[in-house]
Amino acid sequence: MKKPAIDLGSIVEHLMEGLQVVDRDFRYLYVNPVAAEHGQTTPSALIGRTMSDAYPGIETTEMYERLRRVLEDGTPDQMENEFRFPDGSKGWFELRMAPVPEGAVIISFDITQSKTLAAQMVRAQRMEALGQLAGGFAHDFNNLLTVVRANASFVKDGLIAGVPVGDDVDQIISAAGRGAELVKQMLTFARRAPVEAQVVEVARALQEVDAMLQRTLGADIELTTRVAPGVGAVLIDRSALEQVLMNLALNARDAMPDGGAITIEADRTELQEHLTARQGIALEPGSYVRISVSDTGAGMDASTLDHIFEPFFTTKDETHGTGLGLSTSWGLIRQAGGVLTAYSELGMGSTFRIYLQRTAAETASPSVAPSEDEPSIELAGRVVLVVEDREPIRLLLTRMLERVECEVHAAKDAAEALIIVQDRGAQLDLMISDVVMPKMSGFELADRVAEQFPLLPIIMISGYAEAALSRRTGARPNHLLLSKPFTPNQLIEVMRRALGSATEPG
Repeated sequence: MKKPAIDLGSIVEHLMEGLQVVDRDFRYLYVNPVAAEHGQTTPSALIGRTMSDAYPGIETTEMYERLRRVLEDGTPDQMENEFRFPDGSKGWFELRMAPVPEGAVIISFDITQSKTLAAQMVRAQRMEALGQLAGGFAHDFNNLLTVVRANASFVKDGLIAGVPVGDDVDQIISAAGRGAELVKQMLTFARRAPVEAQVVEVARALQEVDAMLQRTLGADIELTTRVAPGVGAVLIDRSALEQVLMNLALNARDAMPDGGAITIEADRTELQEHLTARQGIALEPGSYVRISVSDTGAGMDASTLDHIFEPFFTTKDETHGTGLGLSTSWGLIRQAGGVLTAYSELGMGSTFRIYLQRTAAETASPSVAPSEDEPSIELAGRVVLVVEDREPIRLLLTRMLERVECEVHAAKDAAEALIIVQDRGAQLDLMISDVVMPKMSGFELADRVAEQFPLLPIIMISGYAEAALSRRTGARPNHLLLSKPFTPNQLIEVMRRALGSATEPG
C-alpha cells in the first residue's frame, strides 16, 4: 500500500511553536511564521540575515553564547530566555536548541503570559504576608514610641530640675536603634527589586527570619529555630528565601488555630543519588543545605498533598488566603535551582523541606559598613555641600558637620545645589545628597556634578533598602551610600572613607 505523501513544509508552517534554523555563522536559513512573530517581525525580514544584523546586541546575551556551544559542541540545550524587542518591550520564551547538519534548529515557546502571572502571584502573596506582618510591626513600634516619648519627657523634666538625664537619653537611643532595625527588616522583605541570586549565609538569614516571626506568629505559637554548625551558604535572592520561610511559617500557624509549635531547622546534607520530589523534579547528587519547617497541626491527607503546590489551591475559606503562598514558594525555590518538598499525615502535623545547593562563594560585603580602622583624615575646615529637601534633616546634617568644624553649604534641592557647584565647585571637598528629591533625584544630581568634577567624593543617603541602591553607587569608587537612620559617628566614618577614596592613587 502506497504511503500518503506528507507535506512537512506545510506542517512546520502551521506549528503553534516557533521553529528556526540557523547556520554556523548564525545566519537565518529558515524561520516559520510563529518564530518570526515571537521576534515581532516576518520570515522574509530574517531569512538570509545574521542574528546580530536582525537584533543588534544579541551577541552579548546568554542565549547567543549557549547557541554558540550547541553549534561548536553539537550538544542540545534548553533555557528560558528574556528577549528584549527593538521597541524596548520584553518577552519570555522557552528555547530548545539542537544541532542539525545545517547548523542548529531552535524551537521556541512563548511563556510571557505565564511569567507575568507568576510575577503577579509573587506580588500578591508578598502583600498578603506583609499584611500579616503589619500587625506585629505596629505593636512593636508602638512599644518603641512609648519608650521614646516617655524618656524624652523625663529628659525635659530633668533638664529643668538640673538632674542627670544620661540614662534617659540612652533609652531613647536604644529604642531608636531597635526601630531602625524593624524598618530595615520590613524594607528587605517588601522590596520590589527583581529576583537576583546572591550568596546568602543560611544561619544569619534564619536568625533574622526568626526575629520577624517571633513578633508575628502570636503568643500561642512556640517557635524554635535550630541551625547545625557549618551549614554554609546558598545562592538565592535573599528576600525570596525570607518570603518562602515566612509563607511556610504563616501557613503552619493557620493550621494550628488553637496554638502549637513550629520548628525551623537547617543542616547540611550530602545527596549520594538523585533526589526526586513529589512533583517529579530531581536534584543532582551533591552537597545541599536542607531547611525544614515543621508544625504540630492537623496534618494533610495524600490527596491534599498532591495539590498543595498548585496555584490558587487552598484548604482555607475564601476569607483566609489566596491559595498562592505555597505555589509562589515552590516557584521561588525552583528559580534558585532547588526543590521544596512536603510530608504530612492526618493528625501528625506537616514538614516542608527546602533543598538548596551549597556554595563555596563568599558573601558580599555591604556597600558601606562602619569600621574600627577608618583612615585618620582631618575633617575640620572641609567644605561640604549638603543637599536635602526636608528641612529637619538638612538642619540636622548641618549641625552634625559643624560639630566637626566643617564649612557647610546647604541646598534644599538639586537646582540650588547646582548653583552652589557652579560658584564653589572647585573649593568643595565633599557632597552629601539625599537620593529621593523632587524634580531631580540625588543620583541624577550626582551624575551632573561628576561630569564637571569627577573626583569629588559624594555620599548618597537614603531610607530605602540598601541592596536596591548599592548597584547605582557601586559604579564610581568615590560615590558611597549611607543608609538612614545613622548616627553622627557613622556619618563621620563614611565621610573619612569618601575623602580617603579621593586621595588614593589611581
